Amino acid sequence: TDAIVALTSGQVAALGTKQVAGLSSDQIVAIETADLKALSTTALRSLTSDQLGALNSEQVAALSSTQVAALTTAQVSTLASDDLNALTSGQIGALNSAQLASLTTSQIASMESADVQA
Repeated sequence: TDAIVALTSGQVAALGTKQVAGLSSDQIVAIETADLKALSTTALRSLTSDQLGALNSEQVAALSSTQVAALTTAQVSTLASDDLNALTSGQIGALNSAQLASLTTSQIASMESADVQA
């Protein structure tokens, strides 16, 4: 994981879908929060549910609205309540109807009222 931490934003941005999909959950978590913003939406979509689930709330909150909008419905449905609560209203507002429909009852119950109105 030390090699992953040492990656620059430019190097993270250059990771392809196969490279991202091949990273372990520990390696995904080791990507610095600021560097996660450099992941392409295609690379982000290649994360497995386990990889995405390994991210902490701070890392999830660091994703851009464009990145959040690019998540698959399967990825959205695996976000922890803390992760959803860490998202801004703008990030929640970027979710499409299919992504919103994939939220579980407990995920919806954990959302703040301002986010529901987004």
